[in-house]
Amino acid sequence: MGPRIGPFRELTDRSRSRRIRAVLDLRDPIAAPRFARQALFWFCIAFVARLLFALLLFAYSHMNGYGGYFPFESGADDEQYFAYASAYAEGRGDTLPWQSTSYPLWLGRFFMLTGPYLLAGILLNVLAGAAAVAVAVLLAGTCVEEDSPPERSWLHCAHLTGLFATLYPSSVLFSAVLMRDEFLLLAGLLATYFMMRLYRTRRAVWLVPLGISLLIFYDLRSYAAVAFAAACALFMLRQLNLVGFAIRRPVISAVLLAGSLAVIYVGVRRFAGYADPATLERLRADYAGGSSVSLALDYSSLPAFAQSYAINLAYVFVSPVPWQVTKPQHAIALLESIPLLLLFPLWIAMFVHALVKRAQPAALLLVVATFQMLPYGLLSTNAGSNARLRLIPCVLFIVFISVKYRGWLRMWGVLRRRAAVRPPPMPTTEPDMKTV
Repeated sequence: MGPRIGPFRELTDRSRSRRIRAVLDLRDPIAAPRFARQALFWFCIAFVARLLFALLLFAYSHMNGYGGYFPFESGADDEQYFAYASAYAEGRGDTLPWQSTSYPLWLGRFFMLTGPYLLAGILLNVLAGAAAVAVAVLLAGTCVEEDSPPERSWLHCAHLTGLFATLYPSSVLFSAVLMRDEFLLLAGLLATYFMMRLYRTRRAVWLVPLGISLLIFYDLRSYAAVAFAAACALFMLRQLNLVGFAIRRPVISAVLLAGSLAVIYVGVRRFAGYADPATLERLRADYAGGSSVSLALDYSSLPAFAQSYAINLAYVFVSPVPWQVTKPQHAIALLESIPLLLLFPLWIAMFVHALVKRAQPAALLLVVATFQMLPYGLLSTNAGSNARLRLIPCVLFIVFISVKYRGWLRMWGVLRRRAAVRPPPMPTTEPDMKTV
């Protein structure tokens, strides 16, 4: 193999040991981390942009009497997280009620190093948001074909991903607030990234970081992690020749089988109670708020339930609608809901195509994004909550569109070249009048 382009030069025997190359196979264009330089570039851009916005929002909150907390009359989640984290940092964690996530605990350990300062926690969230942008760019690099060098169109893919992930409105907003959403986004993107590396390279070494990121993902939002595992299992069942794969990769097959059984067991034990309408309605009430709409699930029959669920799910995709914009956070969410409304038919069509036919590896992003949205149709009718819940699906969709843009760009070039090459004129069969 000849020398690689840019920062992906071919590694020689003198630069790396045979053992490292045998485990990670860094000379493989699939395994090599493409867009590493572009990911670092967009990490810096995203960090600076989020830091400036966080400082402005922090100053605005103080000037309007909110004490640095979210100044738009939210559910005061950031105040609760800060109170719990401060208690953990001061050694009073035993007096606190049980929490469904360990985010306050880890935030409290961070406060042990810095002190219980609200701005320090916000800066940690800013760092997590910028890291999520970098992982999104790296995730785009794992979707390239193995025989394609990182040419100009692939660099367009990296920069499109970095640009839209950096400017995604809800990600910028919640990175400036002491909430777990940016860490949840980072964990979800890391799990998808390691799953894509495992799928592309077929190497068992990626099972370890995949398992760690999935455990963190489950701790931050359990049903989202179960939906992620179900999406990956469905994609692998559809795309792989299972018998041949099990023979060629017995270790990976055994671990994936055990993991799938564990996910099924945990999902049944953890979420079996949600089939009860009373329990489901209680959960929907927890997500309700001032920006909720009067959408209900119809439990009278299975067709009625499916129809009401489809309406709820569509609202999760496109909320808030323009006439719901009564608060600044609704206006921020509207910036992302309008493009989602226009791209919603494309999303559904590409998802169906990924399930029906054996698609390219980038289809895994769309399958995971769609499965992430499915539980929210059961739970949320709140436009503000929907903007937080669809962070991971929408960023994955951004990566998918950026990757597919390269293919669409190539197709457009082929069509233009075909149109430019005109066939020669057909010889006429009429006699020449000058020779007659």
